[in-house]
Amino acid sequence: MLYICGHGFHDDRGWSEVYHRELDARGELQPEYAYPPNHEVNRVGNASFRSTIQRPTLLRELPAFDAPTLIVCAGRDIRPNWPAEQLARLLPRARSVQIDLAEHSLWMTHPDELRSALRDFMAEL
Repeated sequence: MLYICGHGFHDDRGWSEVYHRELDARGELQPEYAYPPNHEVNRVGNASFRSTIQRPTLLRELPAFDAPTLIVCAGRDIRPNWPAEQLARLLPRARSVQIDLAEHSLWMTHPDELRSALRDFMAEL
């Protein structure tokens, strides 16, 4: 499993406060996308996420997920990385990598570093 620059499993006001504070303070670098966003897919994905994080057994279930997992976070993302770090600790076969100078869309701005992390991860399998 590959997890890139997400916000983990949380429904936390503290996370949202940090995100909005950082967004207001420094904004967010937005790359030029080749296609417009699909708002319907985003809406459905967010609804599924909310449903999933509200399951009371979710955090107890994660350690049973026995698949190799690479979690890649951006060091300069305005989204706090602590939920992704928590996820890395809960998944028994997870490896976490941070690309320090990258912002949220690191797959577009730091493709070489992402490829390197992916290659290292795949070599360990």
